[in-house]
Amino acid sequence: ILIRMDRYWEASAVSDFVCRSGTGTDVGLKGGAFALFSYRKLLETLPAERHAGIMNALESLAKRMLANWPDAEETQQATLTLLQQALKTQNWDEAERFLRLLPEESEQSKAIKRDLGYVLWIQYLTGLDADRKAGKPQPHGDTALRDRAERLLKEGWDALTLDKIDERAVEAAAALASLYLRSDRRDLAD
Repeated sequence: ILIRMDRYWEASAVSDFVCRSGTGTDVGLKGGAFALFSYRKLLETLPAERHAGIMNALESLAKRMLANWPDAEETQQATLTLLQQALKTQNWDEAERFLRLLPEESEQSKAIKRDLGYVLWIQYLTGLDADRKAGKPQPHGDTALRDRAERLLKEGWDALTLDKIDERAVEAAAALASLYLRSDRRDLAD
């Protein structure tokens, strides 16, 4: 009823409580789903400076759901919402931390690693380009960002199986090969 009335604060509090008190039950999982919906709505409607508290509550919800319903679609959605918010604000540390909440062996986790690595590689190249345009004599860019991109791309690529290759996986592979070529590691680019 609270959701229908657009009272998302109240809906999130009630449904989060139901999730907490219904640990391991279908009712608890439904409460988590309603809490997730409410938190998403709050993130959509509130100004960015109020997002921190919601993100903390959402992270707590995601961890609780992972502990009690690790295979539920609602659990994956809670974690992905956290990840999307971190990517939206280009908070790479938080994005990686939220990525680690997902089961490492899940296909979704592997794909997100590749995608995040690709995004970081593009960010690195964009910074490199900005350095060139600013007239820096030998631009090297943010090497920590480059190294993080490499690690994620490699982890995502190493975990890939032939039947899971899609267009995004190929883009990630091309980014990893480009990274190796730009750092004079041609042997790894093969």
